[in-house]
Amino acid sequence: MILPIADYLELLEDLEDLATIAERRNETTIPLEDVLTELNLLQAIRLSLNKLLKNNWHNY
Repeated sequence: MILPIADYLELLEDLEDLATIAERRNETTIPLEDVLTELNLLQAIRLSLNKLLKNNWHNY
């Protein structure tokens, strides 16, 4: 069978994804709500840091 290189690379990527899934099958899961809460906290921290840096930058 001859595949175009793009199709071959997609298949390789799919195999890597499947290998990763197999490696992680016994890991504990994190509830979506916890992930969203952490993302919201990280977003708030990032916005606060940007604001702080922007305000302090004008002092120099």
